[in-house]
Amino acid sequence: MMSFLEKLLSRKTEIARKNLGVWAQLVVDVADGKEIDSDVILSELDRLHRTPGDLQAGVELLLQRRAWSAIAKAGDDAEAAYPGLTKQVADAETSLKDLIEKHHAKFAPLEGRIHAARESISSGADAKRRLLDTCSTEAESAATEGIDLRITETQAAKADVVRRLRDCETWVLDAEGRGDSAATTDMAKLPAMREKLTGLEAELKAFNSQLGKLQDERGKASESLLRPEMI
Repeated sequence: MMSFLEKLLSRKTEIARKNLGVWAQLVVDVADGKEIDSDVILSELDRLHRTPGDLQAGVELLLQRRAWSAIAKAGDDAEAAYPGLTKQVADAETSLKDLIEKHHAKFAPLEGRIHAARESISSGADAKRRLLDTCSTEAESAATEGIDLRITETQAAKADVVRRLRDCETWVLDAEGRGDSAATTDMAKLPAMREKLTGLEAELKAFNSQLGKLQDERGKASESLLRPEMI
């Protein structure tokens, strides 16, 4: 049978364990702002052989431990998610590598063809220059002389129209700018000068169109000089 002393020690341990639970709950209640009568708190502190200072220190420690607990939980959550995150990174890197390889496989042949095309364009331009340089003067004259003469004549006619158009435009703008102060004869001539200006603008447009067609014709004539037999 348990001796009396052993019973006392067992009871003491039980009371200590109970008092520890009471103390912890008191600290929690105060930290959580639970309304407790001051006399009740003082009575409990006295029974537990604790002081108000011990209670304040206990509350501060509890709050600190709660903060540490939250940080520890966040760390555990991060540690649990870490393998998944690293796998996502690895998967993304693998996908990127696959995309780069596919891109290279698709565009490498095109890059080769582009390079070949550039080389061919450059060689073609050089060959055209050589064909034109080695074309006989007689062949060149026969192909382009008549067109060049028409281009020259048309350009000269256009230059005359441009000169007359500028003079007419200057006169009209000056007369319009002077308004009522312009001479009576100028105001009487103004409608006719405006009509003349419109006609000159139409002539200029026609010459530009004609020159465009002649330039196209000149280009086709020059292309004929690229034939090997034009010697």
